[in-house]
Amino acid sequence: MAKKNDTPAQAALATTGGNGNGSTGLAMAEPMELASDWLGEEIGDASFDVTGTEEMNAQDVRLPTFALNTKGKNAETGRAVAPDEFFHTVNETSKPRLRLVVLTLHKSRAWRENDDATKKPVIRCRSWDNVTGTMDTDVERKCKGCPDYEWRTDPETKKRSRRCGDVYNLVTIDRETGEPAMVRVKKAATKRVKEWYQRYFHKKRPVRTKDAQGRERVDFKDLPFFAFETLVEAVMVKGNGFDWAEPVFTLGGRLSGAEILQHADLARSFVKEFAERVERSAHAADAIDGEPDVDVVDTTGAPTNADDFRDDDAGADAAASGNRF
Repeated sequence: MAKKNDTPAQAALATTGGNGNGSTGLAMAEPMELASDWLGEEIGDASFDVTGTEEMNAQDVRLPTFALNTKGKNAETGRAVAPDEFFHTVNETSKPRLRLVVLTLHKSRAWRENDDATKKPVIRCRSWDNVTGTMDTDVERKCKGCPDYEWRTDPETKKRSRRCGDVYNLVTIDRETGEPAMVRVKKAATKRVKEWYQRYFHKKRPVRTKDAQGRERVDFKDLPFFAFETLVEAVMVKGNGFDWAEPVFTLGGRLSGAEILQHADLARSFVKEFAERVERSAHAADAIDGEPDVDVVDTTGAPTNADDFRDDDAGADAAASGNRF
């Protein structure tokens, strides 16, 4: 239940139930409509002095992730989830296609590699702010100048790769349920986000203005992600003996002015207030992510001693990296 003084993002999260259905006022899911109708039919417009939920708030609501390449089962059907289906990490259902509104995007980094014993990818180091990385041994090191983020050439295959790669964390609204959710895109697959951004949003909005001499001119600015619905499907990719799914982004319909302004408020609230929860959700999603790390060549002799990463000037890169959290 949204509280009276909740911000737009808190209200959005507070309407998200454990079964994954909720609403931001943009796309009301049928089960929520039925619940509202039922309560109204039973008690009319009666209000409650106590509901039992007073000490619960948006901080108690998990932010789900739509994850590909998982090995779980669909909680509704009982069948195994295909690698190219989007698995909902809260209600454990899946679907082949997403209808989203993207609110904002945050870039992070992660060094993932395949564990030969478990046949699963493991996180060796990750950084949410692109300034300080935390290794799986809890050792912290600076991102600036990190040799594991540098491109290397494998002496046998001659392919260029690097251990650590970019992760694009998209905070979205699911148009089918109205609930907030994350979509994460890693390493080479980030090119699909870049192509989507450049094709549809980059410098696509003409804005008339005047220069210092009062002459009219037209500047081109980015369109907001949340001015459109975004459709996301998955394609299977093969390489280095692995098969895995990657998300593909296409543009859906234009949204109304009222929806765009509401989404702008939600985007501001998430950027300002919910950075920590988005980060926790991203880390939780790593635990079920079965995508193989085929982008990274494990070259021998790469320095990993914490002393190699001491850099007194390492704190200056966050602004240049595009981070807004």
